[in-house]
Amino acid sequence: MTSRICIFLFLACSAHAQSLLPEAPVSSSLANSVIALSYPTPFALNPSQSRADSAHSLHAALAYSPFIDGLKDANQGAVEATYYSQLMRSSFTFGATNLSYGDIYSDLSLYLGIAKTFKLANNREASAGIRLRYESLATTPNYPTQHFLFADVGFTLDLTQECSLGAAGLNLLGESYQITDGETEKLDRRFLIGIDYHPHVVPLKLLTSLEENPGQTLAIQFGAEYDPVSFLALRIGTSTDTGNITAGIGISYGDISFDAGSRFDKALGSIFSFGASGAW
Repeated sequence: MTSRICIFLFLACSAHAQSLLPEAPVSSSLANSVIALSYPTPFALNPSQSRADSAHSLHAALAYSPFIDGLKDANQGAVEATYYSQLMRSSFTFGATNLSYGDIYSDLSLYLGIAKTFKLANNREASAGIRLRYESLATTPNYPTQHFLFADVGFTLDLTQECSLGAAGLNLLGESYQITDGETEKLDRRFLIGIDYHPHVVPLKLLTSLEENPGQTLAIQFGAEYDPVSFLALRIGTSTDTGNITAGIGISYGDISFDAGSRFDKALGSIFSFGASGAW
């Protein structure tokens, strides 16, 4: 039990701690290489990808991640809803994420985002988004509850009809947390940039992204999604940060999608994630 508590305290008090973001099946199975993905996706790292459209003005999604490798009582859940306003031609997203381990550790995050899509020449599009996140982190009675406010921004841009560029900056406010001796440490700012190549002649998407964290080595992430039939997506990815293979699958029926993914986290071990989303 003591070792499990230490793992969660490591997440809360590590000098390289990161803010809580949803464990998204699509992103996780592609090793978080989806920064430039040209279409909207639930629980996106890039705020500009959290959007709906005029054809489906309401999107909703939920995700659940049970933990293994000795952390069987830990889990993460997330919900998200996005509304498209015809009047403002923009999308508004509200979501919540909770990571918990019994009564030992609880990390709750609430976020609100705005994203807008712009029409460009030659049937191309661009999108821009901003997201504000509030986070409350509680551990044992020996540690005071921490409160944070984060700001994330991002964009995507169709370079051609088959290639997109995307970038995102997370925790731009540079939030910090208090450690046990009264000193403060900065939570990591994260900067990501990526490319999405999706040829029209093959049902394949090739994705790559670079992630820069101050004080850490540059991480390069790769992902591929193949659609052998219209309702099935097979996903695989890897990252230089862990060197492990990520994998996942997606099944769609009309405007409803079901996704599953798996990845390896250096602190928490193997993580599986499951999600469902719909559009109306």
